[in-house]
Amino acid sequence: MQSEPIKLEAQLVFPDLEDGLVEKISTKVTVGSEIGELIIEDESLSPRHCTFINNNKTICLMDHSSIAGTFINKKRLEPGRTFILGENDKILIGKLSVRVEFIETPSLEALTEAEDAVSKDDPSEVELKAATQSIDVDHLLAGSAGEGNEQSTQQEVDTQADDAAEAQEDITRFFEQEQEEIVDLNSSDVEQVELDSEVLKAYENSKVGKRKSRSLSSPKKKLVDSKKNKRPSNASHVLFRLLALVVDALVCLTILNVFYVFTDFQFIYDEVPKVFLSFVEAPYLEFVHPLIEEILNKNFPQLKSIDQIYDFVAFFLLLFTFRVVGTFLLGVSVGGALLGMKSFGTGLKKRFLGVFRELIGFFTTPFLVFDLPTLISKRSLKEVLTKTHLYNPSLFNSILLTIFVLPLFTFSYLVSPIVKGLEILPKIPVTEVSRKLKPWSYSNKVHSSLLNMNYDLSGSMISLPAFQIEIENKKRLLKFGIVLVNKDTGDLIELKVIKKFSTLSLFKDFVRFNLLSEIFQPEIYAFVNDVSLENKNFKKKTKLENKQLALETKNLLSATFSLDFDNLYSFVMEQGPMLMGFRDFREKVERLVEDKIQNIQTGKFGNKEGALFTHQRGKSTWYSFIPLSSSPGYVYRTSQNIHSAKWGPHVRSVEFSAGKSTAKMDNADLFMQGFKKDISFENYQLAQTIYERYYLVGKVMLEKNNEKNIITLMTNINKLKRVLEENRLKNKKLYLNLSEILNALEKRNFKFFNIRKTVTV
Repeated sequence: MQSEPIKLEAQLVFPDLEDGLVEKISTKVTVGSEIGELIIEDESLSPRHCTFINNNKTICLMDHSSIAGTFINKKRLEPGRTFILGENDKILIGKLSVRVEFIETPSLEALTEAEDAVSKDDPSEVELKAATQSIDVDHLLAGSAGEGNEQSTQQEVDTQADDAAEAQEDITRFFEQEQEEIVDLNSSDVEQVELDSEVLKAYENSKVGKRKSRSLSSPKKKLVDSKKNKRPSNASHVLFRLLALVVDALVCLTILNVFYVFTDFQFIYDEVPKVFLSFVEAPYLEFVHPLIEEILNKNFPQLKSIDQIYDFVAFFLLLFTFRVVGTFLLGVSVGGALLGMKSFGTGLKKRFLGVFRELIGFFTTPFLVFDLPTLISKRSLKEVLTKTHLYNPSLFNSILLTIFVLPLFTFSYLVSPIVKGLEILPKIPVTEVSRKLKPWSYSNKVHSSLLNMNYDLSGSMISLPAFQIEIENKKRLLKFGIVLVNKDTGDLIELKVIKKFSTLSLFKDFVRFNLLSEIFQPEIYAFVNDVSLENKNFKKKTKLENKQLALETKNLLSATFSLDFDNLYSFVMEQGPMLMGFRDFREKVERLVEDKIQNIQTGKFGNKEGALFTHQRGKSTWYSFIPLSSSPGYVYRTSQNIHSAKWGPHVRSVEFSAGKSTAKMDNADLFMQGFKKDISFENYQLAQTIYERYYLVGKVMLEKNNEKNIITLMTNINKLKRVLEENRLKNKKLYLNLSEILNALEKRNFKFFNIRKTVTV
């Protein structure tokens, strides 16, 4: 039984691709960008995208969980399920359109028999033409017997098929023999020959048949690029390469701003560069270091030592690692991909070679001469060495992406401190307290060197020592303060210095991080850059108005503690976009006051503008006060809200003083200074003064019947007794006197204080 000379074959046609890609479906064809019988390098295709299956001339399609998806008539296919294709279905894989066509071609058996028959003969050119003219080649290849042959027998059909196969083979052989002789039909020195159109058509059909037969033995087909089938002629310009590097650096700086607070990240960032430097330190110090030092001394005298560059090693390693990882995943760095750059090549090959390209670039970056060929759109040295090729498929798209991406990542770097540690700091309300108080007229001005302030002890004011024994780092520490008591009201307030800090350091880092501080915070900028603050041998270059500096600092506090995404736009317009300095300033202030801040009040205390921070732990409330525009700076702990109305006299009489004061020393301060120098300090005169003050205050407390303040006074006396117990051989009389006062307060002994208790009948 003879086989059919004509049969139907299915093939895939990709009209979107250059020259129209055609692929036969024998049993199945898997399409993907890296895996399958048909590999097409297109961004919209997944590595293994979908599979076409030919089941007895029924074509089925299955999607392999592709990212861009596979669509039939605009409906996305469910991954893993097989769908039967209809005759007019519109297929879309990724962004590529595909259609399935059925063509009628001679069977392999018929072509083989024809080749065997022709091989026995060697017809002349005349016989070949006669055979071609006597057979309707197109008619036979189409599988139709034509009009008038409908009554032919099966034997006649087979004979005609054999003749057609022989004719096809003869035509093929004819053209293969003549191809070498016909050089150029359009050349002037070659005689032009007009070929029979039917012969040409039969020849083309015979070539298609051979190509399809070869595809059976090697079904795997690889397309280098979905749009271009050859290496791009131009390389990415050096400008795009530098901008890509800038984008990568901005991303790394953003990562550093956000994640450096985490211990693990901080350890890796700080320790890995040390390991790296340990390998290169010896040859570097011997050969490279002296040479660079000499160059720096001649050309960059402001850079004291090459060792300052070590601070950037960690960031360079982070940048290099980021580019390597991005190149391995995308073929180019993240910055390059965002600016529309691509790497020529396929799959893993271009990624692995790209890693070596980045490695070479890490060491050759200082030598820009190796990248100069990219100025004329030629490949750089590192690309030639690694056989890679970076290019921009569309210059217009790359320009648009640059205009959009560069400002976007610059902005993300600037605002990243808001989410430092993946945490948005809560807003803390900042209010301003403004009160007009008359200037205080001093009658008995005294000075406290412990508090660096003056106050008036005439009239209703009296001072007491405040001792506190605390344990820090397994050490017992003695801390000192002053208690100011209003004899008229019985109210008291405790003041003590808990920390001394450098105002210059507080603002110096703010100015260093905030490059636009000269424009938005001119007084703070001038304060930091005043050389006289660090070197007394220099005269002040700028006359700073403390009021202006305090006002600017108050605005800075208010803006910093109220910053979040809701008011980001207004903040940037008023304070500038360099948010790193503001976040650093807030963190330093929070470390200064130590405890969690509930709210902040700005206002005047004594003769200084300052900020009062409210803290709360359980039911206890206390306050921290920082005078603004003071150098050096002090953090005070207060037991009362100094901005409340009842503390008006205290607020008016206090006067902060820098250095020595002409006022006489407060006896309470002198008493504590003695214990500060020697824990076994003893002075009978001072001890008698302290006893008299405690007795007077105890009498006031009982007269006012203020239970809260009585308890506060008793606590203060107990703390002083603990200090005196450190050396029981001294201050015995004071210790006994304080014990008597404490006992009288506990028992509410009015008689001890000579108070006549009035009884209502």
